[in-house]
Amino acid sequence: MNHLRKNLLLYLCCFFGLGIALCGCGKPDDLSEATITNATENRLYLYEANGNYGILNAGGEFIIAPQPNELQLICDRYTNEPRYISMRKPIAGEKGEYMVEEEGLGEQVHIYHWDNTFFYDIYDAEGNLLYENLENTNCETMGDYLILHKEGENRLAVINAKTGEETAMDTDWVSFCGNLFVFSWESEHCARVYDRDMQLLKEIPGYVYYYSLEQNGVRYPVMIGENDRMALFDDDFNLLLPAAYAYFEQINGDFVLANNTDYQSVVASLATGELVVPPQENRDIYYYDGDMAFYRLTDQYNNITFSLVDLRDESKTWTAPSIQILKNNAMGDKALGFYIEAANSEAHIINNQGEVVLDLPAQSWVEGVSDNVIIVKHNRAENRPTKLYTWDGEEIPLEKTYYTIKHLYHFSPIPYLAAYYETPQGAIQIDILDEEGHILLEHLQENATGTGLNFFCDGYRVLARIGFSQGMLDMKGNWIYKESIFDSFANEY
Repeated sequence: MNHLRKNLLLYLCCFFGLGIALCGCGKPDDLSEATITNATENRLYLYEANGNYGILNAGGEFIIAPQPNELQLICDRYTNEPRYISMRKPIAGEKGEYMVEEEGLGEQVHIYHWDNTFFYDIYDAEGNLLYENLENTNCETMGDYLILHKEGENRLAVINAKTGEETAMDTDWVSFCGNLFVFSWESEHCARVYDRDMQLLKEIPGYVYYYSLEQNGVRYPVMIGENDRMALFDDDFNLLLPAAYAYFEQINGDFVLANNTDYQSVVASLATGELVVPPQENRDIYYYDGDMAFYRLTDQYNNITFSLVDLRDESKTWTAPSIQILKNNAMGDKALGFYIEAANSEAHIINNQGEVVLDLPAQSWVEGVSDNVIIVKHNRAENRPTKLYTWDGEEIPLEKTYYTIKHLYHFSPIPYLAAYYETPQGAIQIDILDEEGHILLEHLQENATGTGLNFFCDGYRVLARIGFSQGMLDMKGNWIYKESIFDSFANEY
């Protein structure tokens, strides 16, 4: 059970992982109007540059000025709204260091502390200090409640942010299932479900919470029962499928994919629990929604092939050495289509209606999909251009040739793309596109040294560098916050 508990505790504080640096300039207003709604006033941004951390608000003002202690934004686990700020401070004492070779950065020195002990300060969204020098303490929040958990202790402090009332709970862990809190007691094998007002909704003896599956915004809790077997519940925590499974994989339509206690793939009816597809030796089920089924098959010589079957017309069956499920992560487990790479130098994209959308050369690759677009790199072995297509198979015209295009994410996909290209001088630059291929911001530069501002866009603000300046831009390319980074003319490449 310890490994299950550790997995649960991985779902901790919201943190912006910002990995590359860039610069940007605006486009005419007619294109910038394609941006999503205006930024809310309480939106906060982690500003990480040159080894320092700071917190900016949407108006470009520093809530916490850049300084060397690591900062994290603690976001509401249901709304993703930044509510608190955590500052990690190393304790005084003996330090060590190690060197590691990082791609594109050379040898980098990393400092660590022998006993891995840190103090944490917790601030509210206005930068007011609430708690100081909490030792090795994780912070999470949802609704009006702040939860503090010291590592290694089965005790949580649950704090009502409105009243300041603090309640200690002797529990093994807390999880978040949609807008509900789930406290679990491994020693008692019990879980209790609370709403956002911390009112007890249900006590579930004999089970502890593990994770949830999601479909169309509805969460289905997976609970661990006796003998570490898993059961599936509905969104009101009523039992759907008994504790007779080793693992639940996906929920698609009226069906749930699972592994039985022998770790064989099965499909069960979500309504009745009856097996729709029983276990079969040497067959793993990767996808099933009643219309399309996708299997991995292993023969007696351990050769692996993949099979995609249109269950409405089984004459439409594709068998290939490689098949990829094309999913928009915001839609849960529902497939938008499938990429099939055959052995005869052909590749195809099939939609979820079993229709061929695109015929492609072999060694193509689908880099991402959404409800509106398919991103395809043509012949990845030769680094051919990446192009955009609609789900009708029409190519979306682009103003430039890009070697990589990626969807931008901020907790979930946003309708913008980061498009990479190389200038004649060999510099890597990035444009931000909408899903119709229009350029919203262009000439954004990727920082090869790792010492500048990291590239980040949430659809409202862009952390960027332009020439000898770096800071925060809006989606029209206007500076909201700007600082000089001039050191030499090598800054502008």
